Amino acid sequence: KEKETADEYIERFVHDHYHPHLCEISVVTSDLTEQNAIFALGAYRISSREMWVNLAEAEKNISRKIDTINEKMPRQKLDIRDDV
Repeated sequence: KEKETADEYIERFVHDHYHPHLCEISVVTSDLTEQNAIFALGAYRISSREMWVNLAEAEKNISRKIDTINEKMPRQKLDIRDDV
């Protein structure tokens, strides 16, 4: 909305959409005041640094899974005899 800060929007969004049994909302912010406000409304808060650590760890896990899949897959799709 016009003349609304991002923090106000986030707080309103969490207030309007959070339900303890139906959804989980996480807000990424390093602003301690905003973290406290979000936590008071029931949402999870994640610092920016923690988000980057989580993303880096997820990227490593995905890369490991892709490597495992690639190792198990045959390198060629042609049915070539071993003596060729």
